[in-house]
Amino acid sequence: MKKSIAALAVGAALCATALAGGVADAAPASTPATCPTSGSGDVQVVTTNLTVRTGPGTNYAAQAPMVHGGDVLRCYPVRAGGRYTACGKTNANGWIEIYRQQGFGYVASACTSDY
Repeated sequence: MKKSIAALAVGAALCATALAGGVADAAPASTPATCPTSGSGDVQVVTTNLTVRTGPGTNYAAQAPMVHGGDVLRCYPVRAGGRYTACGKTNANGWIEIYRQQGFGYVASACTSDY
C-alpha cells in the first residue's frame, strides 16, 4: 500500500513538472474541442489557467496573459504539434489556434471543450 501511495506521489510530481512546461492547473479530463476544418468556431477553457503559446507546441514561447477556466475563445482548425501531458490527457497532440485581443496564439486542445 505504501508503495502505491509513493508511486502516486511521484506521478503527481511528474505531472506538475510537465504542466509547468506546457499548461497549468490540470482539470478533470474532458473531450477535447473540435474546431472547424475551415473558418472559425468557439471553444471553452476547461482548466483553471491555460498557457497561450506563440506556436503549436510547448517549445514555443508563452504569451501573456494566460486564459482561464470558463473563457470562451475564437478558434481555428486544430494543428498537430509537440506532444504534451495536460488536463488528464497523456501524449496529447493537438493545438488550437485562437484569436484574442492580444492577437493570435495557440492553446492545448486537451484543455478545451466545444462551446
